[in-house]
Amino acid sequence: MATRARKLGATVSFAALAVASAAICLLSLTACTTDGDGGGPPQAGVVLNEIVCAAIADGKFNPIGSDWAEFYNGSLETVDLAGARLIDSKTKTFDEAIALPKGTTIPALGYIVVFFNDQGFGNPVIEKRLGSSEVLTLYGSDQTLLDQLDWSEGDCLEGGSWGRSPDGGSALRTFAAPTPNAKNP
Repeated sequence: MATRARKLGATVSFAALAVASAAICLLSLTACTTDGDGGGPPQAGVVLNEIVCAAIADGKFNPIGSDWAEFYNGSLETVDLAGARLIDSKTKTFDEAIALPKGTTIPALGYIVVFFNDQGFGNPVIEKRLGSSEVLTLYGSDQTLLDQLDWSEGDCLEGGSWGRSPDGGSALRTFAAPTPNAKNP
């Protein structure tokens, strides 16, 4: 099956994606099962899936110990994030958010990690750090709110992560070890 890239919020509404996801769930129950913890079915479209706000350098994936956020694409198409914006606030607007770099895409049912550091490490990278109690907000290119992921002191432990379980689901939990670009436990 050929995949096509589309801009977030440009031609397909989030509600339409949710309806399409529900139809896919009915056709393929294995794609929409939960882990039994009330995680709910995966959301269609792009969600903030996992964050690391107290990173430890690991020598391979994250040699400088950069904070990061993982996005998950629960749709069956590659998504182009050109024009999408990200900010660490519930109250700041689209105009105050940081635009993701052109060429940032997420494959169907795939992941992408955005790094947060002032050393320019990673691609894409946003030059700031994440706090131990914060909220990350994702806006589509059409200025619609696509997702928010918030965490409190103690949710995101040093060397661990905070995220959705299952990927794209509604339940959030602390993970002892991060799972960048991979399925959350």
